[in-house]
Parts: sequence; C-alpha cells; structure tokens
Amino acid sequence: MLKRQWIVGLAALALLVCGKANAASVHQFHGGVTLVGEITVGDFIKVKRALNGARKKTLFLNSAGGLVSEALLIGNWLRDSGFETRLDRNSRCASACVLIFAGGIIRTAHPSSTIIVHMGSGLFNEEAINDFKNVYEEYGPAGSAILASIAEQRAALITLKQVSFLLKSGVSINFLDIASSVHHLDGKELTRRQALKLNLINAD
Repeated sequence: MLKRQWIVGLAALALLVCGKANAASVHQFHGGVTLVGEITVGDFIKVKRALNGARKKTLFLNSAGGLVSEALLIGNWLRDSGFETRLDRNSRCASACVLIFAGGIIRTAHPSSTIIVHMGSGLFNEEAINDFKNVYEEYGPAGSAILASIAEQRAALITLKQVSFLLKSGVSINFLDIASSVHHLDGKELTRRQALKLNLINAD
C-alpha cells in the first residue's frame, strides 16, 4: 500500500508541476531581448528567433526557472553564438534560468538582482509522467523499483549534461556542489561575491 501511495503521489506531484507550465514571454526591445516567465518547450526557438532579429545581442532574464533541457538548449546556443546575458534591476533568475544566464559570453547582473539555485530535476516533465504512468499500468505497486531506477538514470544524465555545459561556459564546477546541496523544491540565493567567485557573473 505504501509503495502504491508513493508512486501515485509522485505522479500527481509531477502532473501538478507540469500543469502550471506556461511558456516564457520573449520580446525584443532597444537593448536586446527579454525572457520573462517559466521556461518550457518551445522557448529555445522563440529566443533564437528574437535574438537573431535583434540589433543588440543581449538576453535579459527574469525567470523562476522551468525545464532544464530547454534551458541547456538556450544556454549552449547563446555560448556558441557569442551572445551576452544580463540580469537587470530587481530581476530574479532561479533554477534552470541560471543555466541560460551561464550561457552568455559576457554575464552581468545588477546588484539588486537575485540568483537562486537548487538541485536540478528531470522528473517534472511530460516524458517522466508518461514513464510513471506506463510503469504503474504494467507493474502496479511492484514498479516502484523501476521508477527509482528511471529517476536515478535521469539524475545522472542531467548532472553529466550540466557538468559539460558549465565547463564549456567557464563557470566553476563548484557551482554544482552548491546547487546539489539544495532540494529542487527549495532554493538558495547566491551572494554577489559567490556568483563572482564561481565566475557565474564574469563582468561588472
């Protein structure tokens, strides 16, 4: 009974989180492009299109996070394209947003902005929900071990992708030490001194 409750509870939490997802708002303005809101599937295409058409190649971020996979797509493309990222006055960049920020060749942040990190999670997405559903339908409560194995594999793949990306971006690998110590439903605000020491912010 306990195993069944664990599986159903995990799937319900995943559905709850994913059900709230709304694509970020991406707009051009005279200083570059803004990305505001939750990062989800399709935002990479919107950011790419907007920045390619912008006169100034700077991406301003204000987001509480979202899909790590989409954030890595955006971050890697920003890096390969040589674009800048910036956190403007009173903006907030949390979770997956920090990976996008790390993709900028030049990364600046207003002193009033906040950077919040936590452990990455690959559980809360459509693919994971389908995995939960399929495993439970086929194996019932006995499928809890399979779900645990799936979760472990996803966590390992996400970590590997983030390590590769951070090395490419010049951000200290110690970033993951800090982020992985915080549960993905919580968050830790980095001080400006920490962000500079990690080379997350690399310009004033």
